[in-house]
Amino acid sequence: MEGFQVTEIGEKIYCILDAGNSSFYVVEGEEKAAVIDTGITAGTKILPVIRELTDKPLLLVITHAHPDHMYHMDEFDEVYMCHDEKKMDPETLVMLTAGKLKPWEEIHDIRTDSVIPLGGTELAVCQTPGHTPGSVVVLETKQNYLFTGDAIGSGCGVWMQVPGGTSLEEYYDGLVGLMAWLVKKGGRMKFFGGHHTQVFESTAHPVYNPLSLGVLADLIDLVDQVIHGENLGRPSNAKPFSKEQVPTRERRKLKRQAALVASGVLTFDEVRRSYASWRGSMSHRDAYRTVQSMDRLFNGLFIDQWKGGPQP
Repeated sequence: MEGFQVTEIGEKIYCILDAGNSSFYVVEGEEKAAVIDTGITAGTKILPVIRELTDKPLLLVITHAHPDHMYHMDEFDEVYMCHDEKKMDPETLVMLTAGKLKPWEEIHDIRTDSVIPLGGTELAVCQTPGHTPGSVVVLETKQNYLFTGDAIGSGCGVWMQVPGGTSLEEYYDGLVGLMAWLVKKGGRMKFFGGHHTQVFESTAHPVYNPLSLGVLADLIDLVDQVIHGENLGRPSNAKPFSKEQVPTRERRKLKRQAALVASGVLTFDEVRRSYASWRGSMSHRDAYRTVQSMDRLFNGLFIDQWKGGPQP
């Protein structure tokens, strides 16, 4: 499965890691198989990868409306996502979904305690607004595998500076509700975030904490402290996000990745695929000059490895 790293993490449950460091999952039941999120791999379809794992009828569950989680939505006929994502203003929603969002009438709404049967197991849903207004977590009930998207991060913090996110007060209420829901479900889950190997991307917080109920409890306490002014935090290199900053963030990312390639942590092919995904996400925008400028930077950083033309 070139370009993807596939790991069987449970009985008929698979984690697929794409070149952009996004994780999505396949849960196979007796009657249907569910894909949870899609990653973002421009120029490559993910269905052939999934079809190597299961031949069951497919449905797609999206944890939230960001491109690295729903970019391949159009490859699926049966799609589920919380309609609270419509609380974002339309321009922001188009930007954050890279123009890939299906019409809402083609997307099944899911809410807390929604259940999606697969045969022999099922997926239960809990809303956790914060990172986006419609963020959800998804629990596979047979083996107790919890797929959290970006609702509580992936072990290195939660991005709340992205446009369309909720207030900290609403996020706090969502986290408390999630904790109560998980305890009601027994509390003994295995957690899997939306970026399963969130390591080299975390320059602000290099410490990786595997997700657990304990991490969720700490996050609830932290958000409460921030709301009440008891924790003012410290400066972070995670800047407020805007459309104008998309190129700036990608430039910084490429420079970090160049250093990681030089040190042997990443391969050039991994960076090339990641950059190709970014270029694909820009295709719906009037961004020709931006992409051309970024191509020049890419070629300059990787001149020793790159032997082709300007497009990776």
